Order: sequence, then C-alpha cells, then structure tokens
Amino acid sequence: MAEEEEADEKTPLVEKEEDEKTLVVDKADVPMSLQEPGYPKGRKYRLEWISMLFVLAFSWYWFVILAAVISACVDCYLRMEMREILNPIVFKSLFVVFGFLLGFRNVRANNRIEEAGFKTQTFFASAWTVLMLLPDESRPRASKALLFAINEMASYVESVCERKYSWYTIVGLRPNKAVHLGVQGDSSRGLLVQALLMVEELIMKEEAGPDTKRRRFLWPEKIKMLDTFDAILHLTLPAVSDRYASLVDFCLFAFVILLPWGIPAKPIALNGSWGTVSAGTMLVLETIFVTVVLLGLNALAQENEDPFGSYREDFNLRSFVRLFELGLVRYEKRNAQVKHVMNAQVPQGATALETELWYRALMCRDLAPDEKAHGDFMKEQLGLV
Repeated sequence: MAEEEEADEKTPLVEKEEDEKTLVVDKADVPMSLQEPGYPKGRKYRLEWISMLFVLAFSWYWFVILAAVISACVDCYLRMEMREILNPIVFKSLFVVFGFLLGFRNVRANNRIEEAGFKTQTFFASAWTVLMLLPDESRPRASKALLFAINEMASYVESVCERKYSWYTIVGLRPNKAVHLGVQGDSSRGLLVQALLMVEELIMKEEAGPDTKRRRFLWPEKIKMLDTFDAILHLTLPAVSDRYASLVDFCLFAFVILLPWGIPAKPIALNGSWGTVSAGTMLVLETIFVTVVLLGLNALAQENEDPFGSYREDFNLRSFVRLFELGLVRYEKRNAQVKHVMNAQVPQGATALETELWYRALMCRDLAPDEKAHGDFMKEQLGLV
C-alpha cells in the first residue's frame, strides 16, 4: 500500500475523469517559478522572486552577514561610526573589483544554464525523432528499451552532479556513495548506444529494399543524442576550481568585515516628529545592504554554475524523463484515435508520403470533438482534398 502511494506521488501526469483529454503535470516536475498558476504576462519573473537575492545570501552566508553586523556594532560601540579608519580609496577600488568579478561570474553561470536547457531540449527532441521513425508495431518495444536507457542516463547525471563526485564523469564511472571513492558501474553510455542500435535494426527490418530514407534520417539523430549526452556530462563538471571559489569567499568575507571601518555614516534628520536616525543605525543598515547584495550575487552565481541537481532552478533530468515517459503513453493513445479517423477518411489519390504528412498533422494536437470535420480540415490545409 505504501509503495502504491509513493508511486502515485511520483506520477507527473494525471488524466482527469471528467475530461480524458485534460493533461495535468505534477508541479514537482517543473521549475519552482512555474509550479504555481498565475505567471505574470509581460514580465519574466514573479514579484516575490525579488526577495530571492536576500534569501540566497542568508541561506549561503548567514554567518558572514552576522559577522559583518557584529563588526558594525563594534564600530558604533567605539564611537567611530562617523570616522574613516581605513583608506576609502582602497574600498572604492575593491568595490569595482568585486563588481566586475561577480558580474562576469554571473554572466558565465547564466550561460551554463542556457546551455544546459538547450542540450537537454536537443536530447529529448532527438529521442522523439528516433521513436517517430519506427512503425506502430515495433515502436512500443523500442520505446521501452530507449526509455530505460534514458532513465539510466538521468540517474547517472544525478549521481555525478555534486562537486565531490564530478571527477567520476571524466572516466565514465558511476560513484558508489556508500563507500568513499567507491565505484558501482559505468555512465550507461553503452546502454544508450545499444538501445539506438536496436532502433536501427527494427527500422532496417521495416525498410527492406532500396528505400532507406528512415535510416538516413536516423543516423544523424543517433550522433546528436550521443553528442548532447556528452555535453550534459560536461556541464556536470565544476565551472570553477575549489581554490578559486574559496578565494572569492574569503575575499568577500574580509571585505564585509572591514566595510564598517572604511565608510563613514551620518545621522539623518527626518521630517516632522519622526526624529533623527543615528549614524550608528545608518552604518548598520548600510553594512547589511551592501553585504547582502554582494553575497547574494555570489550565491546566485554558485547555484547557477551547476545547472543539474536539486536546487531551486536546477534541471532535474529524472523529472523530464517521467514527463517524457508519460508523453509517450499519451502519444500512443492519440495514435490509436488518429488511426481510427484516418481509416474512415483516406484521401483519394494521395501518395504514402502525403498520407503520412496528414497523419503527422493530426497527431500534433488532440482531436476536436467532431473528428471527421477535424480530419477534413487538416486535409484541406495540406492540399490533399
């Protein structure tokens, strides 16, 4: 019973009883920013995500922020909040240096996220193309084998995306996380190659004779799948070395600790009866703001540099595999419906390729309630009438 409940929780596709054509995706299998409805139009983010910079800063560097606040409080306790103890030119120079450093690091991290999305989309697009080349009789068998290989690939990526296991990727080994430096298999590349060879063999049996258009279409897609698999594994390798990351963290830590001693604060007189904000209060507020911004940008870069994993906006390949699997199930259901419509409306005088084009046009979307009118409309749009 517990196993059944766990399986239900992992099912990302639900067919509603009142409408068999309604497709609902489990929100756990999509990025966090898309999990709730009401995504704003004309804007690339939700307003509540503005606070994520502060959340990242406190989740990664809460102790550094606390140390900076303590440093500012000590400066106020010694009555030095209005004085420049350290050379302000040094702090201005460091501001420029850290600005460029964090800016370039975030640009590179965002490029890695873009590349991860592109390579993942290319991989699944090639998988769809490979399976669509198969006839209806052999596609279920081949899709089961290919789906298993893709799932093993996603499992391998998940196992090596952590920095301490990333070196396994270089030699194509699977880490055994229960044993230090243990190995428990390979990268499943061979399994993916064999599944693709199985698909090619099934297509060769179908294309007896000089007609080899399906095989010629298959060959570049096989290469593309393997190349994108390698590209995905490349993105699991660390973008920066441990020494570089520790150097940046140490420099930021030292900078924010010394920050209250290098910037003078002034009291602010408020209008009316609001009184005056003391110089000490302003110093603490300024220290917190600068510290959170710098550390938040650094934390954002650290999360985005590793696009695969379990953080907020990481690409979770296991989730995509579940969606792909249930998309195949949905495809086979729609295929049976479309075949039924086509058998009753075979276009006269159409070649095999034209009939296949009509079939693909009907497969693009769910059929309308009036299936015959839908089929006739598609034939008219394709010029098959």
